[in-house]
Amino acid sequence: MIADDLKTLKRITDTLVSNGYLVDQTKEWEYAFDAVPDAIFVINLNHRIRYINRKLSSLLNKTKEEVFNVDCYEVIIGDQSLCDFSECKMGPVDVGEVLLTKLRGWYEISQAPIKSTTGKLLGFICILRDVTDKKLARLELEASEKKYRTLVKNAPVGLYELDLTTFKISNVNDLMAEYTGYTKEELLEIDVRNLLTPEGLRIFISRIKDVIDGKHISNDVDFEIITKDGPKRWVQLHTSYRYNEMGVPVSVSVVAFDIDEKKRSRIEADRKTRMLESIYHSSPGAIGVVRYPERTIVWVNDKIEAMTGYTAKELIGKNARILYASDEDYKNTGNIKYGLMLGSPDGVGMVRTRWCCKDNSTIDILLISSKIKGEENRVVFHALDLNFICENTELTVCA
Repeated sequence: MIADDLKTLKRITDTLVSNGYLVDQTKEWEYAFDAVPDAIFVINLNHRIRYINRKLSSLLNKTKEEVFNVDCYEVIIGDQSLCDFSECKMGPVDVGEVLLTKLRGWYEISQAPIKSTTGKLLGFICILRDVTDKKLARLELEASEKKYRTLVKNAPVGLYELDLTTFKISNVNDLMAEYTGYTKEELLEIDVRNLLTPEGLRIFISRIKDVIDGKHISNDVDFEIITKDGPKRWVQLHTSYRYNEMGVPVSVSVVAFDIDEKKRSRIEADRKTRMLESIYHSSPGAIGVVRYPERTIVWVNDKIEAMTGYTAKELIGKNARILYASDEDYKNTGNIKYGLMLGSPDGVGMVRTRWCCKDNSTIDILLISSKIKGEENRVVFHALDLNFICENTELTVCA
């Protein structure tokens, strides 16, 4: 501390004081004070500058001779509180951190009296330690923390910190409380595992185990949480783990996004897709789906594979042209079928055409196509093998 430095300097100055007055600039005194990295000045009881060291001379851009015996208030312009030593007549005083505009920075200031061997007060010494970098760093940190707290409080996403040693939430914002239905105070008391469904708990435990084992896991994961009143809600969590010196995860910072509506819509869409695929696969007819209007095949059932000899892998992602013997057949079929489909009140188009199989054999086909409701860029088609029908029935369509 500066107070300790003052005691040391006081012992030095005491050796320079005799006969009731402050000794002027002796070589020993200058060497001692000039070696100190802090700014130092000495005044007498009349507030006249008796000495400044090399550091203060540089800060003031004045020589020692220029300020010698000049009134302190004239030298320390703009920072005249430095010349007030009324609080330190009895002993050293730490003034604390002060912004000194004249010296262009923040300084820790300590003042001390200079007395004769008989205890007579002769003057004062002041030490100024530059703490500008430390002060700015602290102010920047405080501003950053304040900004972070404001961000957390007003963020449009849920935010919380989870202690992995207790599974308790250590910090949480208002929106996360809104997601769960609990108050912030209640969330700080809850074991986070009690917010998860059985499947969510299984995923949570598995991820923690993988992190402990050093395995790579995705930063993003979807969880279905149980709200305070019972209903379940989907959230997507973006996680960032923190580790101790042993490399063990001790906490995790989490950003939570509300994806309940989107997730449920996706689950319902997946359910319908699985149901349709089950229907299409169990259908005795050949069924496929193409993207409209480019006519790219996106799905086929196994009956298409059996009919054409192509596997689903060979067809999906390809243009429907692969099933036609010529460009003319491909274009004519498309023009007729899609023309009828778009002009039909029920959105259904039907056309007779010919397909070319993988083994180059051809089959007569009756194509019945319809746009998938809700997905206007997709068309489902049913393909009937007219050759097979004609061989086994007597339908006029064969004529």
